[in-house]
Amino acid sequence: MTQSIHLVDLLQHVVGPVRSVIGRVATAQHAIEVEDTATALVSFESGAMGVIESTSSIKPALKSRLELHGDNGTIVANAQYDQILFWNVGGKTMPDVEKSFAIGDIDDPWAYPQVRHRVQLQDMVEAIREDRDPVLTGEDARVSLAIVMAIYESSRTGREVLLKDLGPASP
Repeated sequence: MTQSIHLVDLLQHVVGPVRSVIGRVATAQHAIEVEDTATALVSFESGAMGVIESTSSIKPALKSRLELHGDNGTIVANAQYDQILFWNVGGKTMPDVEKSFAIGDIDDPWAYPQVRHRVQLQDMVEAIREDRDPVLTGEDARVSLAIVMAIYESSRTGREVLLKDLGPASP
């Protein structure tokens, strides 16, 4: 799932708690010990459904993209560059989103774009200085990790995995 855990953070923040996943992972392109391709069907507690696709095995890389489709409209955002690409939400004005970073095309799993974590690291430093919780807490990260682990477990067993069945690591 490489850097996809960050979009898992974003997905659950926007859509809400995950109920279950059906996942598949594979090493399709690179000579590495972990997967370079993953996909999952995600069922949310709200009844919404979603898809997570993660790969470093295609060229050109298609960036981090979040698509939301619902009864009231559609939003497509490029999460890598903090850009809203498409906005059609029943009478709502598209928000002005400040770009926080811009880096090149990353399709090599060995490349690690350090700058992408600047905002989170800056918030962590400020949280320590101000004696407050960071915007994303360890508890938030634990839930995202449980979702990723459920995708791996589903791929291993070939079955749907309910997050509540994962034990202490699950939400």
